[in-house]
Amino acid sequence: MRTIGPLSNHRFISMIRRREMKQFNVKLCVVAVIILFGLSTAWAGYGPENLEPVRLPHQIVKATGSQTGFLDIYEDTLYYDDGYPYQWFGGLTDFGLATRFTPTYEFELQGATVHLNYESGDPIVINLYVHENQIVDDIYYPGDILWEGTLTYNSGPGWSPGAIDPPILFSGGSDFWLRIVSEGPPYESYDVTPTTTPNGSRSMTYFEPWGGYLPDPSPGDNFIRAMGDYVGIWDVSVDEISHEGNYFILNESPAELPVHATITNQGDHVAPGGSVTVRCINYDINGVPISQQQYAFPDPLDPGESRVVDFISEIMLDGRYECEVIVIWDMDEDDTNDSQRIEFQVYTPTDELRYDEEPNLAASYTMNLGDGFAMRFDPHLDGSSFMIDEIRIGNTVVPGFISEAVISVWNDEEGAPHEMIWSYVENNPGDGWNDYSVEVTTTGAFYVAYSFMTYTTALLNFDNPLKSNQAWMQVSDEWNPDPMAYDWCMRATISVEPDVSVNLEPAGSVYIPPTGGTLEADFETVNNSLVPLEVDMWWDVRDDGQVVMGPDLIEENYTLSGFGAYETLLAIAVPDWLPGGRYSLNTYAGDWDNPDDPLAMDFFYFFKTETSGGPVKEWNGTRTLILGKEENTLELPEDFSLAQNFPNPFNPVTKISFGLPENEYVNLVVFDILGNCVSTLVNQELNAGMYEIDFDASHLAAGVYLYRLKAGEFSAVNKMILMK
Repeated sequence: MRTIGPLSNHRFISMIRRREMKQFNVKLCVVAVIILFGLSTAWAGYGPENLEPVRLPHQIVKATGSQTGFLDIYEDTLYYDDGYPYQWFGGLTDFGLATRFTPTYEFELQGATVHLNYESGDPIVINLYVHENQIVDDIYYPGDILWEGTLTYNSGPGWSPGAIDPPILFSGGSDFWLRIVSEGPPYESYDVTPTTTPNGSRSMTYFEPWGGYLPDPSPGDNFIRAMGDYVGIWDVSVDEISHEGNYFILNESPAELPVHATITNQGDHVAPGGSVTVRCINYDINGVPISQQQYAFPDPLDPGESRVVDFISEIMLDGRYECEVIVIWDMDEDDTNDSQRIEFQVYTPTDELRYDEEPNLAASYTMNLGDGFAMRFDPHLDGSSFMIDEIRIGNTVVPGFISEAVISVWNDEEGAPHEMIWSYVENNPGDGWNDYSVEVTTTGAFYVAYSFMTYTTALLNFDNPLKSNQAWMQVSDEWNPDPMAYDWCMRATISVEPDVSVNLEPAGSVYIPPTGGTLEADFETVNNSLVPLEVDMWWDVRDDGQVVMGPDLIEENYTLSGFGAYETLLAIAVPDWLPGGRYSLNTYAGDWDNPDDPLAMDFFYFFKTETSGGPVKEWNGTRTLILGKEENTLELPEDFSLAQNFPNPFNPVTKISFGLPENEYVNLVVFDILGNCVSTLVNQELNAGMYEIDFDASHLAAGVYLYRLKAGEFSAVNKMILMK
């Protein structure tokens, strides 16, 4: 038999079982706290500097990720604790802890390691025992002692190992217990929640003055781990599943979910090519499969080898879903690690974003005032801004207690809470869901937080598995991820303001003869947001603001995808009865039933002559001839004129109009306030008529500008204001 030593070459095995928990009883919890303080024992939370245990060489983790299971095995080390010693207990004579282990395969127990809260002092000796399992009234307890010895614990807190010599061989599926006893101090460590089974807790407390093993479980999983070596096995596992943090996916009809699964050969034998199949199944909230994909490894999978399989799932309907990845191999001897699940939600804005499931499992709290818990929400809107309209918090209230908590929302920086952007002091939360109006605009991920301000603050509810790994813990004003926590009952509702633009350009001549004709235009509506949007689109023709043709629908109830566009060629039939003159073709996007408040619009001018005559000249670019000198045309202006630009102030385009009673050489120039010429709009001979020119100042700075018209002996200057 081998003795304990460096395990750097040992096999890595990851096993997952469903974690079960007892219903949390609020009154019993409060009574338990009072009893613990009455016994002059100590029970407190560690600071963030103590959250990560020191990993010894034999505890190197070869695989990382969201291990959400009941029994995790790293380098053939069995344990149940989550690695975060959140509480400690002890300081009493003959106080100890016991943890039950159930190896899946034949297992050689070679040693144990423990984690205590022992800050300083000389090394101390801890009594270590290995017990058989015994059953009393269907509850598992430590039975006969199989081995006893000691291990030396050095100053910590941290992990200290001890050898079990000679090693003990246990068959697969059998139970054994590791028990430690100290004269006190040091103080024994636990995580937040104990692991339980139908046959009782796997973590028990031992106190000789109370008769030995206590009937209730430890406050959390004991920090005791069993070390050893598994005998050769046949096993392929789903080691990790990820969807790139897409817990909330915008429904773009369809919503696309990327899924990456790490498949590992955990055994000692090669899995031949074509023998290992991986399935990706999506389930709705009722557990009904809605889609399935499958992949088979064409090449052999060697012992210890890991491969990543990628899937893309398409979901059409809003709702909450679970994605399960399953690995199938006929030779597999362990089905407890053959699958993993991850949750996600397909949504449209105004849907409630949530992680928790109903009914909620239990409630919890922290005894450190000012500390609290949070959930991270990322709508994945690709940088688009949105409003957090409302949040909801699920509480359990103890009657007669004074409750004070701070409800807050934080923005995100580099994947962590950064700055509080909204807060509210709650003095009297109700039992169940409590709603809070937020109405704060932000971008990217955000956090909903609940901080405890009194020892009797209302408890915060949490749900059943699955764990999202999006929970956070606030300790001493510092935020730390809490991936082993269940999902806190926090929800958020967001909304996104529509961002639409309409573009309209002539697709042919803007001059219509007296007999009528077709006015063609290129029409485009663009969704400038990632959020799909349903809009109506329509057009009308106006004469000085009055509708003379239309309105008429272009499209009704058209869905623009995120950053999508609609394009078409409009062909407007202009009738012969329309009087000669200048008109505007106007196009809109919005709600057809609310035409006076469109989301966006665009227009251009066109002209209809009264006789067969027409303008003598058409302008290129942005210069438009309104009326040219031609026989049988409308009446010409009587005097030279320069009109005030419109609009004024403007940003960045405005129109400048002027009139010529006769043919003349025209110079129209724009100056800045210092007299520098910034743009020459016209510098040529023009026929008599009315002219309108678009001046685009997008390249200029905001400020006051002057524009001057010279035509023969006529000269005029006007002022205009550019605002940006």
